[in-house]
Amino acid sequence: MSKQVENKLKEYIDMSGYKTNYLAGQMGCHPSDISHYISGDRVPNRDRLSKLCSVLKTSPTIKKCNLKDLYPSIRFTREATYDE
Repeated sequence: MSKQVENKLKEYIDMSGYKTNYLAGQMGCHPSDISHYISGDRVPNRDRLSKLCSVLKTSPTIKKCNLKDLYPSIRFTREATYDE
């Protein structure tokens, strides 16, 4: 049984008003990837997380978005690698 990682993706995506298909298209990934990230089954790598924050910040309702906002329980380091 895999451990799910708590995140605030759903909250931010709901606030943005964007659909998973739109986010996936902007990020160059499959919509199911976004669903896995929301459920906590997978954690995107740092590059994909940065891209997700950039896309979310284009919404007029999102003022601030960074890696720590989306995954407050993860300590991000330069050396860390995360699942895609």
